[in-house]
Amino acid sequence: MGAALCGACGSVHLVDGKALTDAGVVGDVLPNKPTYTNFSADCSLDLIFAGRRFKKTMTPASTQVAPVVEVSGKLDAKGLYTFVLTDPDAPSRKDPLFREFVHHVIVDIPAAALLHPGSKAVGREVLGYVGPAPPYNSGPHRYVAMLFLQSRGEVSKAATASYFASGRVPHRIAEFASMFDLKLVAVSLFQAEWDSTCDESHKKIKFVPPMQYRSPTQLAESQKPSAAPSVAEPAK
Repeated sequence: MGAALCGACGSVHLVDGKALTDAGVVGDVLPNKPTYTNFSADCSLDLIFAGRRFKKTMTPASTQVAPVVEVSGKLDAKGLYTFVLTDPDAPSRKDPLFREFVHHVIVDIPAAALLHPGSKAVGREVLGYVGPAPPYNSGPHRYVAMLFLQSRGEVSKAATASYFASGRVPHRIAEFASMFDLKLVAVSLFQAEWDSTCDESHKKIKFVPPMQYRSPTQLAESQKPSAAPSVAEPAK
């Protein structure tokens, strides 16, 4: 079937294994195994940023506030779900040294909270939301949103804290899913590329990109005697 485009908004829902493979999600995020190459989505996954449904291409400026997660289709009414948003292209798709940068993780989400998000989503936030901020000259980054069914019920708080103790990078969401027995049920994807708001986002996390990915403003600031040194946290 491939990637389904919403005619009204251009959102990309990766509805089967072919779509996952064509988008490079199989290979870069998920392993090349029958579980994923033969994947068939149970539902569609949408992200609503500031009241607007996501599109195939977004700007960092429009995605700085955590999205409302909305699902339509088949869900286990008694099941609990995990939502993940991850960037496999850090610091760039051609040089993914920090693959993956995990932007958001919520576990223990009841089905009702996904089907009726206006009623206030209930779940446990493992990693708070950090908006896309790809470095200058790093090209388009893919932001992969995934919804998993928690096959073993509630996810251990201590175990998730331990898993993400090192921060947001580098991680493999496929490994996380395997560890906690999570079954993939929906995938969506959008792309974003550097804009001027990214420099401010980098300042907030005290990150200076590698030289080849610094914006003109960042290059100028790095030449000042008082410029802060680079830190280990990679770009998003």
